[in-house]
Amino acid sequence: MARFKPRGLRPGTESYRRKRRAWLNRRRALAEATAARAKDPEAVRRAKQRAATARRGLRAIERREEIRRSLTGHMLEAFNRSTLRQQDFDVLVRRVERQYPNGVPQDIPDPFAAAGPMRGKAWSFLYSRQGIRRKNAAD
Repeated sequence: MARFKPRGLRPGTESYRRKRRAWLNRRRALAEATAARAKDPEAVRRAKQRAATARRGLRAIERREEIRRSLTGHMLEAFNRSTLRQQDFDVLVRRVERQYPNGVPQDIPDPFAAAGPMRGKAWSFLYSRQGIRRKNAAD
């Protein structure tokens, strides 16, 4: 199946989400059917891998939808205008805020390390608001 390349749709919009969800559901169903009828173990493994990838994509869409439902007004507009990468980072920020409501303790690793060097603006806001660690020049 070809890559998902919708024309005229900007990632992060509602119409993009609907088309991507439908495409991922088709891809998942096709991969599961292929895995069920394949005889070669390698073909079964590859089909199951494709199905798992589609399920991960669907879960990412659901996580973004969860955030979207909790936002209103200007925050919702800003979230919809941001890129998918920034939206995924906003989901991470919300998860960290929920897990550590009083700030991230110093004795655990940085929860934003997986986001990479381009963390977006949200992490610095969250860190400054909660008084969390800063990287020293010696580190």
